[in-house]
Amino acid sequence: MLIDAAADLDMQMTLPKNTLTLQALTTSNYMWLDNVFISTSLTNALTCCCTLPEEQPARTDPIPIITELDIGVDTQTTLLHPNFRRSNWKEVGEKLMPRLKWLESGEGIQSASELFTCVGRLMHTIKDVIDPAIPKSNLPPHQK
Repeated sequence: MLIDAAADLDMQMTLPKNTLTLQALTTSNYMWLDNVFISTSLTNALTCCCTLPEEQPARTDPIPIITELDIGVDTQTTLLHPNFRRSNWKEVGEKLMPRLKWLESGEGIQSASELFTCVGRLMHTIKDVIDPAIPKSNLPPHQK
């Protein structure tokens, strides 16, 4: 049953075979009862899976098992967002108006593909003007 579950969940046994994991308190006999499983996707990151008999707490049966993985911690980068409240909208408008005049179509839009092309050019133009003109800042704490 355990073997089937490990196969179904794509798990691998990481503790080496016949590793002693328990010392019976009454008889002081060593046994290997425990297994340590890890997802197959993490097996390349496994650096150590071993027992520490010298760290066994007094009057307990199980021997501590240490599993070490070499995985990096992703750092979060703070993204700056446009702060539209601090923008000089008069300056943005002065930069945007000449660029919009270039986009005017003479005879009108005749098909859906022409509409999508015009919308794409309009969005690209607005983005080109707004990106350098709008100051950037961190998100306020209540929006994180």
